Amino acid sequence: EAGPPDLDALEEDLLGELPSLLQDVIDALPARTVTLDDLPDDLRRRYLAPDGRARVEVFAAFHLTEPGALERFSDLIHSVRPDAGGAAAGTVALGRAIVGSLRQALATAVVVIAILLMLLWRSLKYTLITLTPLLVGAVVTAAVSVFADIPFNFANIIVLPLLLGIGVDSGIHLVHRHRSGQLGEQNLLRTSTSSAVLFSALTTAGTFATLAMSHHLGISSLAQLLTIGIGIMVAANMIVLPAILTLVDS
Repeated sequence: EAGPPDLDALEEDLLGELPSLLQDVIDALPARTVTLDDLPDDLRRRYLAPDGRARVEVFAAFHLTEPGALERFSDLIHSVRPDAGGAAAGTVALGRAIVGSLRQALATAVVVIAILLMLLWRSLKYTLITLTPLLVGAVVTAAVSVFADIPFNFANIIVLPLLLGIGVDSGIHLVHRHRSGQLGEQNLLRTSTSSAVLFSALTTAGTFATLAMSHHLGISSLAQLLTIGIGIMVAANMIVLPAILTLVDS
């Protein structure tokens, strides 16, 4: 119920002497030149090395949250000073190291799987046939991750090598059943092997799906991509693989 005059009186009672007090403080602390010796030791050590070298900080003139901006900023700095460090340089170097490791892991997984399939089948034809659904599943999984807005990150980037190892298992069982000569004219998808492959993959996908409900964003995104990827891999093995086998061996 207080009106403006009452509020003005309250302000005067509480802060009326503040301007004069601040002026007294300013008068008691005359301005002077601040040198390095006046700074605290911990602050001085952050920017000045014992040998006299000074730390120089560089800030970007553009927003680093835009796609590719952090990489451009880091490359610009390193073009002038190759030994520059800092958060931006470390983040970019870590990201490139992870991407390089992923490429190496994918290439190694494909080569190792191909060698094992060659030792198992003793046939280049069936090795390529078994690898084809894996390629289809990996490409479709990457595409779905874009449409589902589940981008690759430092936590889930290992999904693709894992999917190759999980997916080739189903392909081996189906191709082995096809080559065993026990089918006759029977459709591969109507055999007990296809049912076992399907339910085994669904069990694995269901296990990872429970992790998708985790509050940890990294684990959740990893589980989401694995669940989607396993479903795509089993679909590729159940659709693409029998069609190729029928086309090649018909």
